[in-house]
Amino acid sequence: LKPIIEEYIAGKRDYEYLFKSPRYPNKPITRQQAYNVLTDAAKVFGLEAIGTHTLRKTFGYHMYQQTHDAVTLMEIFNIGINQDNKDKLIKSLTFKHGKGKR
Repeated sequence: LKPIIEEYIAGKRDYEYLFKSPRYPNKPITRQQAYNVLTDAAKVFGLEAIGTHTLRKTFGYHMYQQTHDAVTLMEIFNIGINQDNKDKLIKSLTFKHGKGKR
């Protein structure tokens, strides 16, 4: 697929959407439309229960299997503790023996 994707993106700028809406110029297709395209393609190959999240999970699985780097994967997926939560956890940290808060 890599050569096909490289050909598809040739000449496109980094900020351009890969899959543009046919109705609205300079807008991406909707999540629903992406889901429809994927499920229709899956049906051609006799697959069921394929959606946009399937791509994300498959990418994450292969990335983790090859790198075992959960931290970077969490950053790629934008999963993590926000700054408010970090600040709250740091503020509640105690160095006393056992569990407890100040």
